[in-house]
Amino acid sequence: MFTNLIPITFFNEYIIAPKTWLHDFKDYPKSFMILFYLSCFYYFHTIYIIIITIISLIILIYVPLPNTKCILTPNNILICFFFINISFYINNKNKYITYNIHKKQNTNIVVPEFFIRSILIPIAYNLWLKILFLTTKYELIILYTLSIVKNNKNFHYKKIVFISILSSQLILLISQKISFLYITIIMKDIKFILKSNQSNILFTFYTNLLDFSYFQIKRISYIIQIKRINYITFSIINIKNNKNL
Repeated sequence: MFTNLIPITFFNEYIIAPKTWLHDFKDYPKSFMILFYLSCFYYFHTIYIIIITIISLIILIYVPLPNTKCILTPNNILICFFFINISFYINNKNKYITYNIHKKQNTNIVVPEFFIRSILIPIAYNLWLKILFLTTKYELIILYTLSIVKNNKNFHYKKIVFISILSSQLILLISQKISFLYITIIMKDIKFILKSNQSNILFTFYTNLLDFSYFQIKRISYIIQIKRINYITFSIINIKNNKNL
């Protein structure tokens, strides 16, 4: 699926302030509805995908959420509405979109419907994920997702849950390390003037990051082995105690 090719870069972006009406929704229903909608999104008719994309853009435009400037650039909005306008000319009979340009003669520009969907689906998918991660803590999203398979006795699901929790914590540690390295570069006023210096700095950066990742993976593996933790004995306790559920 298309959206699987797009890296998710919204990890740990929860906005503490300012609070918006999106923060007032209970986290569990909000997470469940958005994740359920995203799982069914590919099967929606193109018209509904257009409407959902417009709604997500309106939310991000009129709700005062930080960190949305990279998404709501004029170019992105123009591209989105360009495909939205074209898509209103969908011909349901042949599943093609025809756009008439009236000059001396009519010129038909035929655009396949799958092309419009391939543009709008990733846009809407990432916009709704951005909204979810900006207004809900990622730890709670993981717990709510895991609560769905909590009572499932299938070891295959328990293994997925176990790996997901470990992976989320590892990703968090790595993202924090990247932030620390970036802040260090800024505070020391390291400027990329010469190509040789730039290559040395980048090499040091990636080497440090790889060493840190290797150390963390090794440390987590040791803890799992020492405490004899595995996905068979692993269990999730007291998820429903959170007041936001």
